[in-house]
Amino acid sequence: MSRDNEINDNLLKEAYRNHCAVLSQARLQITIILAIALVMTFGVLDFIVYPKVAADLLSIRIITGIILALIFTALRRKQYHNSNFIGIAVVLLIFFLIDILVFFTEGMSSPYYAGLNLALVAFSAMLPWQSYETLFSFVVMLFSYLGVTFSYANINGIEYVTPLLINNLFFLVSVGIFCIVATYLNSRLRFREFSLNYSLDYNLKKETLKLQSTQAQLVQSEKMSAIGNLSAGLLHEVNNPLNYTMTAIQIMKMDPSINADPELQDTVKDIEEGMIRIKNIVTDLRAFAYPEEADKKNKFPILNAVENALRFTASECQDVKRIVNIDENLIVSASKTHVVQVLINLISNASRAIKRVSEDNYKGVITIEAKEEGSRVVVSVFDNGTGMSEATLKRVFDPFFTTNEVGKGMGLGLSVSHTIVKNHGGNLSATSKLGEGSRFFFDLGV
Repeated sequence: MSRDNEINDNLLKEAYRNHCAVLSQARLQITIILAIALVMTFGVLDFIVYPKVAADLLSIRIITGIILALIFTALRRKQYHNSNFIGIAVVLLIFFLIDILVFFTEGMSSPYYAGLNLALVAFSAMLPWQSYETLFSFVVMLFSYLGVTFSYANINGIEYVTPLLINNLFFLVSVGIFCIVATYLNSRLRFREFSLNYSLDYNLKKETLKLQSTQAQLVQSEKMSAIGNLSAGLLHEVNNPLNYTMTAIQIMKMDPSINADPELQDTVKDIEEGMIRIKNIVTDLRAFAYPEEADKKNKFPILNAVENALRFTASECQDVKRIVNIDENLIVSASKTHVVQVLINLISNASRAIKRVSEDNYKGVITIEAKEEGSRVVVSVFDNGTGMSEATLKRVFDPFFTTNEVGKGMGLGLSVSHTIVKNHGGNLSATSKLGEGSRFFFDLGV
């Protein structure tokens, strides 16, 4: 599902299947406990109604109880996603037990046939079945009962079809139809209830995530405002001494004694370059701390924004080779400060991915490219760092998601960058392969 889409049917159905699997396993455990209790309790009837075969019937009940107990133990120890099939197996086991009881007592005249009705109603009510599962169990129950009664009639030389058998079949079929219809209605109601709860939960999480993102962006805005006030004070305090120093340097460059000494000329040149660098840093800090609105777009060379971003990230990219393949005449129309912020986030992330590589003789490289495609300019940042798995790549733009150590980032950089690019009418995307590096790219208008 994309970041901006609502719940799709596949996601809802998958969640519902998982929900039914958990519910089925929990219900099946309770059902097995009740089944064991009833199987053993009804053994009292064997001694009252059929004392001659009571011992044989009791042994069959004990074996059935042991099998049910083993199934229960297996369910407790392991999470089964196919617990519905196990539920059907348990039902068939109970049907098989009742059929044996019918066969060893009076065939179609045996009162134990009522247990088939009881079992089908109980299981279809307890387990979160679909109608086809109830239908399958009913068909097996019906034909197994017919097989047992016909076998008993054949062995004992009595009529296959009697009014009593028709009466029994009438009740079995009636109960079966009732259970199938009830299961169908219950499954639809269960799915409708789950869909409503899932939708409410999904929307609640989505709105909560938006609120958290908004709160984080407000915090970020306050931080930027504080940096802006700080930079304003720096500009006020630094600009005048900076201008004095630049003026002094120009005077020194005109001094004949300095011009006559090559070492002094180199020293003055180094001082001038250092002061120019300080001036650029202060200017960039002011531009970064006082960003324009996203809809206040200006035309500027994208190379200029990249150079600003590289200056901001120079300290954390000291041991990383940086390659820029961008035409200096390539112009974009955007908020320069916001574009610089996006590039800073991408370059910083690339640098961190490179630093996580522990191979010998490894050299980290960040490559920044930009090319015009139709009416858009696509800017790409490549790195040869650790790369990302498919699971990480799917969540990389989620707010508060980070692969960094605790205390080394809130997981907002890429989320904020995604929002910035989106507000510019573009899209921020990523491709990656674990162990080979990543590519982040976004597009801007020209």
